[in-house]
Amino acid sequence: ITGMNSKPLLRELMALPTRLAGLNIYIPTETATYEYEASRKATAPLVSHLLQQKNKISAAEWHQVQKEMKSAHSEIGSKKNSRLKKQLEELKQNFTPVMQLQIEDLQSPGTSNWLTTLPIAAEGFTLSKQEFQDALALRYLEPLLNIPSKCGCGEINNMTHILQCNRGGYVSMRHNNLRDLTAILLQRAGCKDVEIEPHLLSIIGEELPKGTTTADGA
Repeated sequence: ITGMNSKPLLRELMALPTRLAGLNIYIPTETATYEYEASRKATAPLVSHLLQQKNKISAAEWHQVQKEMKSAHSEIGSKKNSRLKKQLEELKQNFTPVMQLQIEDLQSPGTSNWLTTLPIAAEGFTLSKQEFQDALALRYLEPLLNIPSKCGCGEINNMTHILQCNRGGYVSMRHNNLRDLTAILLQRAGCKDVEIEPHLLSIIGEELPKGTTTADGA
């Protein structure tokens, strides 16, 4: 699914919630005991009434059951949150300093929203398999797969270079994506006469200084 080599530390990180830099891909052998105990605690008030084999339950009794179950759910959630945060802090110490900073950044509000957003195609929220795997590689500072070892400019390819090289096209793509999104949002907001920047006019027939780039869109 992830397209990355299985690393024990990274797998444990992915098991955490997205808000804690994970992917919510739990490890059943590690969570089964906690989930079982949480289930027993959450349903204990209801089970006690079921064991009494009553044909009817009064409104007051049912209200009390709901109150106890709500309190149990709140306590379970609080304990689980504390346990996961402690697990993350212990896990983080085993990563490199750079990855530790990355993990802190991934906990910032909104950073992981793309992982929990509904994949609505009309809104452009869908990702292909390759796009999803590349996004995960960027998220966890892993090398991108299936890319040339060297860029067209002659430099060694890596994530930093790909996003900065003017020959690779990603600088223009990033600019165009932001441009188009801004135009769409302005149109939806009711702004009139919204247009994206026009393409450059053709230079056919023009006399330009020697060395001028004459490619379309240059």
